[in-house]
Amino acid sequence: MQVENNLISYMKDLSILVNQSAINGGYDPLLKNRIRENCSFLATIIDSTDAYQEGHAQRKAGYAASLACQLGLNEIQQETVSLAALLHDIGKLGLDADLLLKMGSLSPEELKIIRKHPLLSERILMPLGFSWDLLCAVRSHHECPKGNGYPDGLQKNEIPVEASIIKIIDAFGAMIDNRPYRKALPITKAISELEKGKGIEFDGDIANVFITMLQEQGLNGIDRIDRSFPIAPRKKILVVDDDPFICDIIRIKLEQENFEVITASHGSEALRKAYYVLPDMVILDIMLPDMNGYEICKRLSMDPRTSGVPILVLTVRDISEEVIAFENGAVDFISKPFELSSLLAHINAHLKRFDRTRSLNPLTGLPVRTIIDAEIKKRLANREKSFALMCIDINGLKSFNDFYGFLQGDKVIKLVAKILETSIETGFIGHNGGDDFVVILEPKMVDTACQKIISLFDEKIHELYHPANEGRGYSLMQELDRRLNTSPILTISIGVAVNGEKQLFKKPLDIFDAASEMMEYSKSLQGSAYHKG
Repeated sequence: MQVENNLISYMKDLSILVNQSAINGGYDPLLKNRIRENCSFLATIIDSTDAYQEGHAQRKAGYAASLACQLGLNEIQQETVSLAALLHDIGKLGLDADLLLKMGSLSPEELKIIRKHPLLSERILMPLGFSWDLLCAVRSHHECPKGNGYPDGLQKNEIPVEASIIKIIDAFGAMIDNRPYRKALPITKAISELEKGKGIEFDGDIANVFITMLQEQGLNGIDRIDRSFPIAPRKKILVVDDDPFICDIIRIKLEQENFEVITASHGSEALRKAYYVLPDMVILDIMLPDMNGYEICKRLSMDPRTSGVPILVLTVRDISEEVIAFENGAVDFISKPFELSSLLAHINAHLKRFDRTRSLNPLTGLPVRTIIDAEIKKRLANREKSFALMCIDINGLKSFNDFYGFLQGDKVIKLVAKILETSIETGFIGHNGGDDFVVILEPKMVDTACQKIISLFDEKIHELYHPANEGRGYSLMQELDRRLNTSPILTISIGVAVNGEKQLFKKPLDIFDAASEMMEYSKSLQGSAYHKG
């Protein structure tokens, strides 16, 4: 769901930015950079379906931009190639991931489905307002000079030059990437494959230029442009100070450290930009022309949109001012004049702390779903080491909450978290939310861990019931109509899936589904139980 939300968000932003750029004639460098960044983040989402592809699109966009420049394409064409290289596979998001990652040959029907993705990509990007040249490059990036490509069977000069660039870069990128079924080819072998495909798979002239680039510059030479295509969004810092010199020196330093900096010289401007941009941190001067910084601090810390944003106050050192700043929501206080290196250290420390806080469930202090997915993805990429995923669920918590209230229900969730931390000596523990927990550990430790978790849960859960229910094996609950009803004592169910020699999963959702299926079976058993796939 988070991936889908990010995808929708980036596409909405991209549509606005592309249309603004068209209105401005494409000459606004800030808009161009923001379009490039949003395209790059979309490319990261596209690559996320495959653990082997992280950074894949950004690297290919760098190669494509270098090749377009070497071919003498103008600046607009170079930008078109770069963006098309990032987005040309977005249509694959509409295809079955198992089909995309299938090892071995595809059936004719499967090939037919796969070959729809250029058309799907064009259809997705068309409403966003991209140029006709970019859409043609995306649609035609699998065409071949001999006319045996797809989707239109174009030949030689019928194929847009931008599409021909992406075609050769795509093929080369696949050759030098590690794949589940083979290791990456050496550069010399990849060049040999490009030579064989000249005039058949690839435009011969473009292939010659690219091969020459590789032989003269090597990968390091054409990789230098890669930093223009960030894989993750930059942290946004809002700097509020009425002194333009202070704003400039902070902006220059932070941009050198790869932060995105937004500046404001008035309090009203600062509030407007904070609510619109939603920065990761605010650096705030107390003395402003229209309102003091304390008022801004208070408003930002009380508004739900910005209440989690750390505010760092800049002003002349004064203990009374420092106290007032903290009382109004600031997290730190730096006196003027200041060293930029000291300011940067404070910024990084607070961002790291707040990132860590956002990554943990506030009730249990355990990693949340995004961190869980990243951990599973990392382990799936290491095919040589097996691991087990345990999905854990509490049975009957809703009825318990209905009778005892949510505060007592929270104690149940915290009890499970404590039991997991006690039972898992070496491994990863995560909290998906609600009563859903996840554990990752070595397969040989599963039985011992499950037995200990179940034993501790069945022993400790009685402590959270009313003494009158002790020893019954069920609890008596009064319904709204005053009728008494019985509810079983809470139990815990665990499902286990193993990624290893017998079965290799391709993405986090696959192993989640397998473990969840095992958990559902354990729920059908009497009492607390676990089941392994």
